[in-house]
Amino acid sequence: MKFNNKKTLLSMAVPLAAIMMSQSAMAAGTLAGTTVDNQASVAYSVNSTAQTPVSSDTATFVVDNKVDFTLVEDSSDDTATLPSQTGAITTFTLQNDGNSAQDFSLSVANLVGGTVFSDDTQDMSNFSFTGTNVLTIGTDVFVDDLGPDQSVTISVSADAPAVVVNGDAANIELTATVQHAGANAALGGTITNNESNTMGGVEVVWADAGNDGIETAQDGYLFTSAALVITKVAAVVSDPVNGMTNPKAIPGAVVHYTLTVENTGGQNATNVVISDDLKLANGSVANTMTLVPGTVNVNGTALTAGTGYTYDGTATTAGVLTVQSESGVWGGNVDATSTATITFDVTIL
Repeated sequence: MKFNNKKTLLSMAVPLAAIMMSQSAMAAGTLAGTTVDNQASVAYSVNSTAQTPVSSDTATFVVDNKVDFTLVEDSSDDTATLPSQTGAITTFTLQNDGNSAQDFSLSVANLVGGTVFSDDTQDMSNFSFTGTNVLTIGTDVFVDDLGPDQSVTISVSADAPAVVVNGDAANIELTATVQHAGANAALGGTITNNESNTMGGVEVVWADAGNDGIETAQDGYLFTSAALVITKVAAVVSDPVNGMTNPKAIPGAVVHYTLTVENTGGQNATNVVISDDLKLANGSVANTMTLVPGTVNVNGTALTAGTGYTYDGTATTAGVLTVQSESGVWGGNVDATSTATITFDVTIL
């Protein structure tokens, strides 16, 4: 605010004090655009006789627009997200601490890095916004006419990628940019600092944290998924020379394999299929061993050939053993923090 002379300053002292008290009573303060008119007067006497008081001209000014707002992540938001989940929600709170109703344009972006989760290796997609007075009209996404001392919860919805590792995360950043309060359900125009610079007009003063009319806040999506670890051990159980006493891995010997599938993740693994190539590791020899029929078990229960498992080897040629779910025996699931144990025997050719 600007004053022309000392007399005006003195005459404004009492009204200004009243305005300051009003501002302390309301967080937003006196509304922008309010016209303040007042006069000062001087009472005096001459020869002990009161004379007619003298009044000043009316001093007028218009209260300027203090642009002040905050945007924060809603810390109570549950950001746990599953692979391929659609409509996963994070939330933010936008608070108008200024003294005028404002529109706020919104935008959101995936981050490389970020401060919410350190393991930011994924990106979200298909963002959308909901909330009271949160509108999407054409390409404009905005909070419409948020009044002084008002706040709004902004929910950001996004779709998760299909393939993730348990513990992966995607950080996002929401940006709110102040705009003029436009017509109802329409985004207002751009605001610039110190737009008027006149006593009779409404100036704009940035008072937000960045002193620029732009605030950002980060939130994140933390993925929980299955995390499978498979181990395999072999033990010779018999051979044609020593029988079951200190057997050796010679042709004709029977080897017992144990496969352990552990789920260390936070979600159940479904449709689990185990494949085991019974040839040599380098694949150069096709007649190393063959499966002993009827020895395939999951968690101690025998599976049926053709239903619970398939094997494409012959009596003289090793092949691939594939173990899948079998109704009533094993559902093909490995629940979170649990294990499945698959055992079978082979004969060395």
